[in-house]
Amino acid sequence: MRRSLFSANAEQSVIGAILLDAEAFSEVAEVGLSESSFYDGRNVLIYRAVSALTEASSPVDIVIVCEWLEDQGLLAKAGGIVFLGDAVDATPSTKNAAGYARIVCELEEQRAWYQVSQSMAEAVLSEDGGDHSERMGKIQQLLTGVERDNKTSSLSTTREGLKIWYNHMEDNYNNPGVRGLKTGFPHIDYRYGGMQPEEFGVIAGRPGMGKTAMILNMLRHAGLIQKKNSLFFSLEMPTRQLMQRMVAAQGHVKLGLLKSGKALELTEQAEKMNMAVGQLGQLGLEGNGEIMWEDSSGMTITALVARAKRVHRKTPLDVIVVDHIGLVDSTLKTENDTQRMAQITRQLKRLAKDLKCVVIGLSQLNREVEKRANKRPMIADLRGSGSIEQDADWIMLLYRDEYYNEDSLTPGQVEVISGKVRDAEAGTDYLAWKGEYNLLEGMPEDGGMSPRAKKDRDDGDYV
Repeated sequence: MRRSLFSANAEQSVIGAILLDAEAFSEVAEVGLSESSFYDGRNVLIYRAVSALTEASSPVDIVIVCEWLEDQGLLAKAGGIVFLGDAVDATPSTKNAAGYARIVCELEEQRAWYQVSQSMAEAVLSEDGGDHSERMGKIQQLLTGVERDNKTSSLSTTREGLKIWYNHMEDNYNNPGVRGLKTGFPHIDYRYGGMQPEEFGVIAGRPGMGKTAMILNMLRHAGLIQKKNSLFFSLEMPTRQLMQRMVAAQGHVKLGLLKSGKALELTEQAEKMNMAVGQLGQLGLEGNGEIMWEDSSGMTITALVARAKRVHRKTPLDVIVVDHIGLVDSTLKTENDTQRMAQITRQLKRLAKDLKCVVIGLSQLNREVEKRANKRPMIADLRGSGSIEQDADWIMLLYRDEYYNEDSLTPGQVEVISGKVRDAEAGTDYLAWKGEYNLLEGMPEDGGMSPRAKKDRDDGDYV
């Protein structure tokens, strides 16, 4: 036997409460109740009347509401004065108005999900629903739509916004330091102030610049030091190779020895390897953060978002990495790479906001950079740079001069060019590159901080 997805008693009690007590209306509105929350059309009209009267700073009672409805020609549709009177008489207590409203809101949400399930079934079963990708795209849009609709409104006045900002600033002053996700490189953390939840960032560079090394270093730090949970989508490299690189960096074991297996016959290298495996094996244990790996190839942005949300429901995520965004398939039927990338970056930015976590996309650069005398990358070199620059909160571009110049004056150095940093100043910082270990470290002489960054830090411009 099926249950009803509405409660006549709860709806009637809400209506009775707001007709009896002016304070009850603000309480039910705070819960998230709106006229669309009601199943009974008569209650929709009565709630609309009370809303209009409240906005006009008018007193509210059963007589005034009846007058308003009659003036609008809606009194009969609203059940007349008898229906309103019954609601008032049947209300157990105005003090429980918020509780009645929660019941109504919960049932509204359940009706919405039921409608979505019906629409999803139609998307799957309809003969003119398109191919598999189109059907999955429609389903993801349905899911995203109902999740967004069910969220509490974040609308605020300027006065409320100023209060939120001031409290945040005061908290930063009383509790100084880097907030949010740290990279493991203090000089970069000073520039960014930490990577904040709901941010979408991009790490980009030509092949061999150290993108994967940097993100793996960040995730090791996030899991073992900050106790953060991560999800890594590797669309290019199998998990086995990623583990090999993680062990090399953690234990300072040469990648070549791990790849060939010769590390097993060299006592010192084997000890370092075993130590690294033991340390990385603590991820997910004893309060440490977990790193989860997904190396399916040919994944659409729709499937990727859905997978991330499923993982998040089981293990709340602090950071999601996509390596790399150029390999993510679009559900759009277009050969236009700009439109494809726009859909992907827009969805990744939305994912960061929906899950309130940091989302980081790795990206390749156009080959055009190879044709320039100065091969330091710029944001314009990003594939699909328009949508990436628009949607990303920050963009890091990596450059190793020795990769191009045998006589480089800066061997063993990676330039981290922050081409875009929202709420901070763009600039360049420096890391030491130890490619044999797939490892990035701070520069020993000055911690990797550029002279300008050091001055800004000393002047207090960085948190």
